[in-house]
Order: sequence, then structure tokens, then C-alpha cells
Amino acid sequence: MDGLRALGASSEFPLTFDGRGIESIAVQIRPKPNGEYESKRFTLNEAKLSSFFRDDDKPAPYSHSLKLASVAVRGPGHIFLNRETFESVFRALIIDSWAEHLIRSLPYGFHYSENAAEQSATTTYFLGTSFVWSVWTCRHDAQTKAFTTKCLIFNPAGSWHSRDHYDSGRGSRHLEEFLRTLEIFKPHSHSALCLPFVFAVNSFRWRERSILSVLGRIRVVESRTGHGSWGSGHFEEERDVIPQLTAEMGSAFNTVGNTLKHLNIIGTIFDYLEDLNKEMDSAKLARNDEVRASDSSIVSAVRILRRQCTSAREQCGYLEVRIRNQSSLFAFLTHEDSNINIEIANASKALAEATRRDGSSMKTIAVLTMAFLPATFFAALFSVPSLGWTDSDKFALYWACTIPVTLATFLLWAGLTQREWLGSVWRWKG
Repeated sequence: MDGLRALGASSEFPLTFDGRGIESIAVQIRPKPNGEYESKRFTLNEAKLSSFFRDDDKPAPYSHSLKLASVAVRGPGHIFLNRETFESVFRALIIDSWAEHLIRSLPYGFHYSENAAEQSATTTYFLGTSFVWSVWTCRHDAQTKAFTTKCLIFNPAGSWHSRDHYDSGRGSRHLEEFLRTLEIFKPHSHSALCLPFVFAVNSFRWRERSILSVLGRIRVVESRTGHGSWGSGHFEEERDVIPQLTAEMGSAFNTVGNTLKHLNIIGTIFDYLEDLNKEMDSAKLARNDEVRASDSSIVSAVRILRRQCTSAREQCGYLEVRIRNQSSLFAFLTHEDSNINIEIANASKALAEATRRDGSSMKTIAVLTMAFLPATFFAALFSVPSLGWTDSDKFALYWACTIPVTLATFLLWAGLTQREWLGSVWRWKG
């Protein structure tokens, strides 16, 4: 484990600190004397963030059960905090050093240390999804026989429209929904199982919506192609929409793959929660009755949600089959168009060959015409009686006129149509 800590502290992924003063959303859940739990939400500037995570000085029965704050990030390695503030928060959360590499790279998946069932131990967790990256620690309190949790959520940053106007963007919407889910389960916040369970529930709700969205997109494409459960059996669209429909199905296929990936992460969390509950029972970890009741309630809910996850995986498999059916149709139509294009190309080639042959024939006729036209002209001219061409000695005059004019005709034709060939011959002789 010491080797992993050394690797985490010396990760090759750099961290860029950007202290722009983006305020953090903070939530604190604590028990009240009457046994109920209250949650307070407020915003924190960077100067107050580390002090927020330091332990309370109040007696244990009235201390917090969960503290959570968000920090804006711009992808892996870019945190909107000053270095000093980040290091102070890192120490206040008592994060194990091996998790520093995960904070730098922000991968997908659920990661944790292996001491959660030990007395008075502090366990480090990291969770990465499409919506949120978070790191938290959960500490067992031997006095209260409960758990306290501190969590830092790395929320995807929005955009700066001006120096003083910041739009939190989509990441804020995901965070708000997570906080609403946390509010529902706040009575269980003293349990080590609570926060990973809330993350899993929130992620599963988003995945359910993704499945419904993909189903709607598939139905639209099926109705347009006429192929599939919602098709009429006839492709009535123009062929030029095929690239658009192919892109739509490609996007839906990616969403299905992303959903399966997150269902696997959720399944890993559920496995961990059930195993952790068994380990704490086996280790006879000191837990008060309320914590045991919360653990039992969460494990029961996990069993229900696990069956829903199985159903969601089956639905993803079914959607994948329908997407592949549409892709096969697009491939067939594209292949059919290719065959038509090949036939058109072959027909064009045959037409070009026939045109070439016709051109050769016309050229031959033109050459023969040039050869006999002067002779025909002079023959007709010498046959005119009024010109007195009837003497036999005029025959030589006929050829004396015909041959030069014929040669002059061919030379004129060559000069007009064979300039490149005559030029190459002239350059070769020169």
C-alpha cells in the first residue's frame, strides 16, 4: 500500500490550479437532538472551503454526519482552486495518498481502500462517471458507533461569458439532481453505505432516462425507414437521408454502450455495499441501532435496484439489436445504391466506347471525302462542254490540278486538327 501511495503522489498526470473564485455549493447534514436529521445548504468561497471540512468542536452527538462541497474542474488535471487551498482540503478530508492519482486523471469507475470494516478507521473512496467525479472519506466514530463522511465533488465547469458572469452549465444540473436525491436519503447519512448508495441511485436514474431517450430515437428512425417494430414495411424516404439516419443510430449506439458501462459501475457499488455490510457484521464493528437499521434498509434497497439494473441491461441488449437492424438496412440500401452506380458506370463506359467507335467511323468517312472531293470537283469541272476540255491532252492537266489541291486539302486539315502531333514531329527533327 505504501508503494501505491508513493505512485499516487508522483503521478505523471499534472495538476493545473486555477483560482478564479468560483464559489462552491456546500451541504452539511447533522442529527438533531430529537433524532431527526437536518441539512443545510450554502455557498462557500475558496477561503472558507478547507475550514468547512475541519472537524467540529461540538460534542459528538451533535457533530455532522455528512459534509459535502463541490469544486469546479475543466476536465482531468484542471481544478479551479489555488494549490494551497487544494492541499489544505486534501488534508482536511484525510484522503489516502493513493487517490491523488485518481484525482489527477479523473477516470471512470468505483475505487476504495480496504479498511472500511475496521474499528475507528478512515476509508477513502473515488467515483468517476459521465456526470460527476467525487472523492470522499468515511470515518468510523467509536464513541457514537456511527460514521461521518466528507465528500468533495469535482463538478464540470461551465463557461465565462464575461469577467464577472459565470454560467455553471450542465454540470450544475447534474449536481442539483444529486443533491435532491441526497436530501431524500439524509436519515441514513450516518451509515458508511449511504453516500455510495446515493451516487448509485442517482446514476441509475440518469441511465433510465438515457434508455428511454434511445428507445424514442430508434422508434423515430424505424418509422422513417419502414423497417423494424415501428416501421410500415416500406422505405419512403429519399436516399440522401441515409447518412443522417446512420449518424443518429451511431449516436444511439454510443449511448447504449455508455449506459452499459455505468450499469457495470453501479453493479460494482452494489456488490461493495453488500460485502461491506457482511464484513462489518463478521468483524462485529460497533454500530448503534440506528446505523444497523440504515445499513439493513440500504441493503434491502440494493436488492431491489439490482433487479432493475438487470432489467436495464436486458433492455440495452434489445435496443442494441434494433440499432443493428437499422444499420443492416442502411448497409443494404447503400450496397443497392452502389450496384446501381456500378451499372450506370458500366452503361456510361459502353456508351463512351460506342461513341468512340462512331467517332472513328466518322473520321474515316471524313478522310475519304477529303481524298476524293478534289478529284470529283475537277472531274465535274472538266466535263463541262462549253469549256472545251474534250481534248485528250487535257487529261494530264486534270491530274496536275487534282493532285496539288488534294495535297493542299490534307495539309490544311493537318494544320487545323493535328497541331500537337506536328509540333512534336518538328521538335524531334530539330
